[in-house]
Amino acid sequence: MMQRGTTQTNDSSSKFHLNSKSSSQLSMIKNNDEQQIIENENLDKFRSLMGTLYGIAGIAHLYDCVLGPSQLLVAAGNPPFHDLPIVGQVMAIIWCLMGPIAFVLSRQGSGRIADAGLVAYGVVEVGVAAFSPDASTVVNASLVQGIVLAAW
Repeated sequence: MMQRGTTQTNDSSSKFHLNSKSSSQLSMIKNNDEQQIIENENLDKFRSLMGTLYGIAGIAHLYDCVLGPSQLLVAAGNPPFHDLPIVGQVMAIIWCLMGPIAFVLSRQGSGRIADAGLVAYGVVEVGVAAFSPDASTVVNASLVQGIVLAAW
């Protein structure tokens, strides 16, 4: 028996309403998950691309520094690699090796490890450029890394 002022609800209609709402929420969650997967895939592609580019750059710089005429070092106002003091040579080698290290780390799955390799390369590049007698070297290195960061 119903009391005055109350209404009786149909259990099946309230279940339908809940199911309909749950279905809508599940659809929204599914869309968000799909979007997150696409964003993660794109970020992984970016990490892979930058790791490859940094790896190639590091090998090219190493060849130029050690076996070649040190064109990049000379263009930045430094003496050729073999005329640098030992500290300068060590810094140049570290800078060159960061490319292949960034490449290897970019292949270690996605996420923090890959990001750490890319960030480390950028930090070392700008840090080493800061020792150049030509101030434009650190500006240029910073601009390049800023563009990479903006693309991230």
